Amino acid sequence: MRNPYEDLIKAPHATREELFRSVVDLQKSIDKSQAELSAEQHQLDALQLDLLRTFVALSNASGGYTAPRLLDGDIEISQTELGAVEIAQLTPIQILAKENEVLKRLAIRRAQQIARIENSTNLMELLSRRIEIGHILHRIAQKTHKHLMTGNNELIDKFIPKSTKAFLISIDIRGSTDLMLNAKDASKFAAFLNELSSELADIVKEHFGIFDKFTGDGVLAFFPEYFSGESASLNVLLVAKKAHAFFVAHYKAFRNSFDVLVETGLGIGIDYGYVDILQQSDGLTAVGKPVVYACRFGGGVAGTTLVNQGAYEMMISADSALEFDEIPTSIKNQERKFLAYRPKNSPRSELIKEPDWFSASPTSAE
Repeated sequence: MRNPYEDLIKAPHATREELFRSVVDLQKSIDKSQAELSAEQHQLDALQLDLLRTFVALSNASGGYTAPRLLDGDIEISQTELGAVEIAQLTPIQILAKENEVLKRLAIRRAQQIARIENSTNLMELLSRRIEIGHILHRIAQKTHKHLMTGNNELIDKFIPKSTKAFLISIDIRGSTDLMLNAKDASKFAAFLNELSSELADIVKEHFGIFDKFTGDGVLAFFPEYFSGESASLNVLLVAKKAHAFFVAHYKAFRNSFDVLVETGLGIGIDYGYVDILQQSDGLTAVGKPVVYACRFGGGVAGTTLVNQGAYEMMISADSALEFDEIPTSIKNQERKFLAYRPKNSPRSELIKEPDWFSASPTSAE
């Protein structure tokens, strides 16, 4: 039978309140088990003392036989040693054997109690860690959780608010206002957005990105080098490609939710540079110039990915076979056009590697 606390540790949407209650319950369970263990220890001590007294009494008894030998908690008595013993003299041996049986059962029960305490203590430590890093866990892929939950403190420390290099991706639904106005009702449009944002977040996480936020008509995510690894530049391109493909299929599946079908798609902007990673009560967010330009380039033509200069340089450095078109891009509230790069092909799969920390086996949580 599975321990419900083990399932809670892995539950992706467990709230802090649920986790706190579980820690309190586990602590109460541990306290109760330790009290029972202490009581059983008193019983064990009393039995051991009584056993010793009986053993001494048998050793001093007449009859010409040696005292019984205790081997691994069992009584071993030679038949030749008992040959001259009267029936009445067997009574202490029987008492000794029965006391020894009780002693063994109590020792087994005590060992089981100790194992339960150790298991509860381990679960409480994992739940406490889950509370400590919960703001990180629900922003990253489930497959990465074990590495953080089982003691990779070096990686966890890197999530402490700081300035770091990262790729930023802004995914925006172009023409979202027209989509909303042409929806048959608000609930259908809400369902369309909810499923879309959930899938986009999963695509980001699957490629070692950190989901930042749902912006109302899109999502924002980042790929810091310490977490996303050396293939971050190629993974962010794959995220863009998969996001476009999913939106096309998703919009087609939801056509019956709209009165009028408008031409729409995703605008995706990508930039790279130093950002500040900030901790919020329910997650992490990135701030800095790359966030601004990723969002600005995400306002391009529907169905297009636009990459800023810094990100472009990192991408062609990671995969020399990548090709881009140079696109003059107009940005809202800016008089001059900016030059952006539109990817023409996908990165080579053989060049994409998992982050080093993920490839290493995490410490066992068992």
